[in-house]
Amino acid sequence: MKRDDNGQVSVLIVGFFAILIVLIGAVVDASAAFLQRAALNSIADSAALAATEGIKSEYIYTQGLDREARIDARAAADYAQSYLAQSGAQASYPGLRAQISADGNVVRVRLSAPINLPIPVPGVVSRPVVTAEAESLLLVQ
Repeated sequence: MKRDDNGQVSVLIVGFFAILIVLIGAVVDASAAFLQRAALNSIADSAALAATEGIKSEYIYTQGLDREARIDARAAADYAQSYLAQSGAQASYPGLRAQISADGNVVRVRLSAPINLPIPVPGVVSRPVVTAEAESLLLVQ
């Protein structure tokens, strides 16, 4: 009995093509997630800086430069939230959540938002969440 190998290459080509499509999808989604995380990180940095700059200006005008500056957590949160509202971050990242804290002379901003992947993963209902953190130090000299 003679064995016929006709069609075997076609099966290999289809298999490699399927693997290639999956890999391309993974690379595209990973790149999109990385870029969205970088943009969210930039927003977190800006919000932290806006909080410390607002507090620094307020502190200098009300207290002068003779004492060490302390950060009021409520004021820091107000400045950071104000920046997030004015920058359009909520429109760019629906579902954006911000956690703003202050300790001594440091403002910490943590942002998290669900992201849209260009190629959704089949069978996964929830959207992945990207998180970015930033700190800003208040120095009055």
